[in-house]
This record gives sequence, C-alpha cells and structure tokens, in this order.
Amino acid sequence: MTTLRVLTPPLIAGGVVPWTLTDAGDQAPGLESADRVRAVQEGLLDGGAAMVPVRPKSASAGLAAVLELIREIHDPGLLDALATTLEPGEARLFADLAAPGLSADTPAVSGSWDQALAAARCAMSAAQLAADGQGPTYALVRPPGHHAGPGFFGGYCYLNNAVVAAIVLQRSGWDRVAVLDLDHHLGNGTLAHAQRRPEIGYASIHVSGPGIFPYRFPDAAGLIALECSPSADEYLGHVSSLLTRFENRALVVSVGFDGSRGDPHGCWELPPEVWGGIGVALGARLHPTVLVQEGGYAIDTNYACARALAEGTRT
Repeated sequence: MTTLRVLTPPLIAGGVVPWTLTDAGDQAPGLESADRVRAVQEGLLDGGAAMVPVRPKSASAGLAAVLELIREIHDPGLLDALATTLEPGEARLFADLAAPGLSADTPAVSGSWDQALAAARCAMSAAQLAADGQGPTYALVRPPGHHAGPGFFGGYCYLNNAVVAAIVLQRSGWDRVAVLDLDHHLGNGTLAHAQRRPEIGYASIHVSGPGIFPYRFPDAAGLIALECSPSADEYLGHVSSLLTRFENRALVVSVGFDGSRGDPHGCWELPPEVWGGIGVALGARLHPTVLVQEGGYAIDTNYACARALAEGTRT
C-alpha cells in the first residue's frame, strides 16, 4: 500500500490575484485562492494521504537554494519584476513579460512574490523527499506554475514549480526526468522550459479550441489536445499511454482538477472518480514521482478529486 506524502507552505490569503484579463482585454474575477487549496488538502487527508513538513531547516530547500535555482530557470527581468515592492491593493501588469504572441493577463500583487517563492521551495522539498525513496510526494502549493516560462508568466502563474521539482530530481541522481501535465490547460510555460532543456521530457493532455487559454496549441509528440470532453475511460487511456512512455524516468505530475465537471475555468465533464484511476497508476510506479498542484477552482470538486486521487494511490 502506498501513502501519498503531502507537503504545503502556509496557505495564507496573501497574493490573491483580484482579476485577470480575457483574450478580449476584459477584466474577469480572479479565482486563485487559498480556499481552493485547503479543499484539496482536506480531500487528500480524508483519502489517506499524510502531511509531512517542508523541512524548513534544510539548507538544500532553504531560501538561498530556491533563489539560486529559480535564477537558473527564469530570466533576470522576470524575477526583478516579480520582486518589485507593491503596495497592498496594487495590481501591476507587466506587458513585456507575457508569453510570446499573447497579452499580459495576470497582474503581480502584494504578496505574490513571497507566495511564489514559498511554492517553489515546497516543490524542491517534495522532489528531494521523492528522490530519497520516500514514495510519491505531493507539493500542494499556490500559486500554480505551469504557465510560467523562462521569461514570461501568466494564467495565475509566476514561477514554474514543476520545472523546479524536475531539476531537483535530476540533481539527485535521476538523469531521466519528465513532466506529465494533467491540468485542463496546456502548460505553455513548462513546454517552453522543456524546449530549452531537452533532457526534460514533457507531455500534456489538455483542452484546445478558439478562446481557450493559452490560445496557442503546438502539435508535437506527447501533446494531446482535445476540444471535446473525453470520457473517463478515454482520458485514463491517454494517461496510461503517457505513463508507459515515461515509465523509466523520474516523474513530475502537474495536477489540475479544472478538467472536472463544474469547474469555472474548465469546459470538460470528467468525473472526480477519474483521479482514483490516476492515483492507482501513480502509486504503482517504481521511480520517484512528485505531484505539483496547478489548477482546480471549484471547492467541492477539488475535494472530491483529491480524495479519489489519494485513495487510488493506496489501492
């Protein structure tokens, strides 16, 4: 029986994005909050997962180590902008830090830099624990990260936590590492990092179509774009094929529950139970596995998906 080990930074309310911009330039209410992640935590624990500390005294997961790593994977201009001191209530867009061909959609706010650093530190610690043979780990973080590229950010994401975890796994002796992105949306940021770092594999199952963020959907091996909602069996079939592709690698899984029915940022109808099947598959893996929280914005759905996932890993 496999017990999923969960690490999380303090789920403080700071750093909440008050609004984002649609592709048409209209403001839409921001839905990324501590409450959605608390629901995931409750579901994981009720499903049999166990909380473990982020090891705050570990030099390898300390603030200096986090800063050193993110300076390696993100461009200086992005980090300098995010570290800008902002007043409470201030929200600032950085037009020059949008993904190529896109407009800036996510403002930086007071607290977002500290939250992003804490999330990256948690991803580091989770990857170290998995690399040490402690079984699958779950970095339950906010804000998410898979839309943050080397020199751009957006979609609620500032720093790329999945890439942080992948590099820690590499430096722990696992030369072959991959990221499997199961968020509803294409992780354009993680994809950009993987294109810059070919030693990191990347695959994704995501929604595509007109008006769907991030609006551009490249065609490449491992990128499975679906306009219509797949059935649970179809989705699990895609997951299984990609896990087989990466079966001999350490793995980072970008977990997004926004493909489930009822999610305000999604348009699929996957039942929460699909995550039970994913949990079974991940719990059976022989190589290190790190799960990193991405999307999922419906409180009740987040709880149900997380509980199914944790129960599945224990099967």
